[in-house]
Amino acid sequence: MGDSSQPLDDLPNSIVKKSTELMRRKAITYTKLEEIYVKHGFSESNGAQNLINKVKKNDGLVSVDLKGLDKDLTNILLTHLKFNDKIFNIYHIKDVNYLNEIYDKLRENSLDESEFDLEMGDENTTYHGPLIEIDDFSIFYFQTSRYYYHKDEIKTADQNKKTYDDNFHGELVDLYGKWKIRLNCYDFIALDFKNNYLVIGFDLGSLFKKPEIALTKEKLEKIIGKKNNLSIMTEVNFYPCLKKMHDEVDSAGNLIGSILGHRMLTFEGENVSAFSPSTKTDLRLGGYHAAGSKAVRSLDFHVIQKMYSLGSSDPVIMIKEDLRVLRKLSTKAIYYALVTDLKNIQDLRFCFNKLLELS
Repeated sequence: MGDSSQPLDDLPNSIVKKSTELMRRKAITYTKLEEIYVKHGFSESNGAQNLINKVKKNDGLVSVDLKGLDKDLTNILLTHLKFNDKIFNIYHIKDVNYLNEIYDKLRENSLDESEFDLEMGDENTTYHGPLIEIDDFSIFYFQTSRYYYHKDEIKTADQNKKTYDDNFHGELVDLYGKWKIRLNCYDFIALDFKNNYLVIGFDLGSLFKKPEIALTKEKLEKIIGKKNNLSIMTEVNFYPCLKKMHDEVDSAGNLIGSILGHRMLTFEGENVSAFSPSTKTDLRLGGYHAAGSKAVRSLDFHVIQKMYSLGSSDPVIMIKEDLRVLRKLSTKAIYYALVTDLKNIQDLRFCFNKLLELS
């Protein structure tokens, strides 16, 4: 991926590419993107595309710091590619030799950490990507692409509206289309030799439904030889984490972290839902929740979204399952969790270990 050391002539294209990729991945809000542009000398604008167009039209104004802007966008994009909006399964491994075999196999084809590529991959092919490591923890990335489907309003010309009116004798107020968007994805296999577990993870977990990542999941499972090693692998069930994360306290009895969202079914059959991701308010601290919790006989959670404060970062873990799916299971189980707002590899390892601790 390009950085601020590249020639000045290449910087506008690099900035446009990274800005577009951040917006396509929903890795940044327009407000935040605008703040970064303004910080480096650009004026405020109306809409992301207008903001990006200013880079294309820039005539080398002294007040504009293209190198600084490119560097900031690179850091944000790389952090998102590596750690954020990842959905995953965790497997306990009984035989450490198996982890060593997987490591040696993947290490042969892995790339340097600096080689995260923004060029669009083939949706039918999974390419070996970079490796990043700390201590006894390794993450091997794989680059592919997937299609994301998005419905949005179509702005139609008056002529098209008139044709529609003539045929159907009505006034066309809104017209919507279904967009097919191809996105770069960085999936991964993580190995923890200290705690003996393996993780299979998938990029852009908030955009893609589980059936849409099934093909990639099958490919990664084939790479690790899952079918031939089921006897030494135990998939971690995250369902027990729901209530434990909600009730989690430290040794002094203080609540740990902040619950940003939860859905639960009360014993009386009421489905209760609340979320506060923008305000970061801990939903457990409100009088409404305290009174409601005491008024019901039990709380059966099926969604939890929790933020942990680690000093320099505030990673968020989310576990969720459709209530109708859980009701059909003889033994309740959720095998997927999602993480976001991470800043580094230590945050990702923390999230994995926290889920193992509470499972």
